[in-house]
Amino acid sequence: MSIVIPVLNTIKRVVGWMVAGLLGWMALLALAQLLSRWIFHSSINWADQHLRQLVLWVGLLGGVLAAAEARHLHMDFAQHLLKGFSHRVTIILIGAFAAGLSLYLAYLSADFINVEREAGVATRGILFGFTIPHWYLEMIFPLGFGLMAIFHLFAPLVPRPPSVTTSESPK
Repeated sequence: MSIVIPVLNTIKRVVGWMVAGLLGWMALLALAQLLSRWIFHSSINWADQHLRQLVLWVGLLGGVLAAAEARHLHMDFAQHLLKGFSHRVTIILIGAFAAGLSLYLAYLSADFINVEREAGVATRGILFGFTIPHWYLEMIFPLGFGLMAIFHLFAPLVPRPPSVTTSESPK
């Protein structure tokens, strides 16, 4: 168990850097598209489709980060109604349910990608004009849901930093 927490923290850090990089790329590409349309009265042919794909990637990777911080699919009633052992058991059960659901979605996504791969659907001109098989771009679905499942399963084990409040309670 001692190796699990550093591995999860490393995955969380890598996913965080991926989200930051993708968001930066999205901002630069959107700005370049805007300036191209405004100044040159033309557009970057592949930019709009590429930005749509990046929204999917950032959304799913953001879900992975939320699961890593135990803020995804969180049932708040357990914190207020239950205390002690029953609270801990409820949190673990909720995490197991969310992990099972995420694993099921990862399985369905992998099945969908197999169908897409067999169909041979390609996305033309998505990145600098290259044609890419569509299932490459959709690999984020099973990857994202699989990582969410892992984090939902192990989130109760990973210590979280205390939440910061902006106002002090009355004394």
